[in-house]
Amino acid sequence: AEENGFEDVLIKPVSASMLFDGVVRLLGGRTDDVRSSGTPQSDVFDELAAIQGARILLVEDNPLNQEVATELLRDAGFIVDLAENGKIALAKIPEGNFDLVLMDMQMPVMDGVAATREIRKDERWHGLPIIAMTANAMQTDRERCIAAGMNDHVAKPIEPDELWKALLKWVKPRKSTAMTLTTNPSATPEVELPTAIEGVDMANGLRRVLGKRPLYVSMLRRFVSGQKTAPLEITKALDDDDMATAERLAHTLKGVSGNIGATHLLAAAHELESAIGKRQPREAVDAYLDVVRGQLAAIVAQLEEKLPEEDRKPRVVVDPLKLKEVCHRLQTLLADNDPDAGDVWEANSSLMESAFPSQYRKIGDAIRWFDYEIALSSLMTLTGTIAPKETP
Repeated sequence: AEENGFEDVLIKPVSASMLFDGVVRLLGGRTDDVRSSGTPQSDVFDELAAIQGARILLVEDNPLNQEVATELLRDAGFIVDLAENGKIALAKIPEGNFDLVLMDMQMPVMDGVAATREIRKDERWHGLPIIAMTANAMQTDRERCIAAGMNDHVAKPIEPDELWKALLKWVKPRKSTAMTLTTNPSATPEVELPTAIEGVDMANGLRRVLGKRPLYVSMLRRFVSGQKTAPLEITKALDDDDMATAERLAHTLKGVSGNIGATHLLAAAHELESAIGKRQPREAVDAYLDVVRGQLAAIVAQLEEKLPEEDRKPRVVVDPLKLKEVCHRLQTLLADNDPDAGDVWEANSSLMESAFPSQYRKIGDAIRWFDYEIALSSLMTLTGTIAPKETP
């Protein structure tokens, strides 16, 4: 587009906000002043009261996408469980009494299309609404979803109103749960946002998380930690002739770039994903990868420089008995894939950071990303060194 004289690029589907910001940029205005966290909710959001309390299974492998979708849904009054791939989803569905499944299309182990086909083989789940989530908005992808047995499709990065409309369409109100929860997603504490990140439209990114600044800053941090090495990982997959993995990594980068408002990087990652998917010559793929590498490196460098430092928990004196008790509780919850593990971890964060300073962040991130297997393995390794307090 730039080579042919276009002044700007809008990524479809185009929202009113994206169109407005594009016009402002072209007319010389400023779009740096992001919306406040007090942005009013839409009329569509207000209609969710009728289906609050519904149980939703989110099937998604990417930690950043998991965090965004989970927080949006929980703040809207839904009960959310997570499955990291289609195989885990198949195991959870018989136990969860879910009202709806949000199914990512592209995942390792078992993708969303294959998982949906397996779900539909069981007559018990013929009426379970399954909504596809994917960064691919091509008609062929939608047709694959419908052919597999999915009911609907929402595009990533998630537009909250579009997600709410899909839920209102497919979730049946439960008399026992409707309107039992109250939420105020706009009431979020103020946090410092990085300023003037070239290549990131923060107004766009904030809008996608309903103005929740702490969530958006967390997304930016996860973007840096999760995607910084994406070009290296894609290159390795290409060198190994593992085209499926290379395509999936490019697809993931595309989706999370859209989540944070990095629309130009989203477009570059889309071109890379398409080139890999069409099995273009390696020279052509490498050219697209070079563009992605340059744009990603520039964004990551700015974010690493400008993101505010995370608050550190105060150190406390470690009580071995208390530590052992908390670790045992966490191990039990993690082994059961129980999301209460996150609450236990946060409630004892000062104790855990003081006891395990070198592994604290790794375990905490794993719990927040619902990677319970990694968190459990790390915690079990560490607890082998804990000595209980001697009895007088």
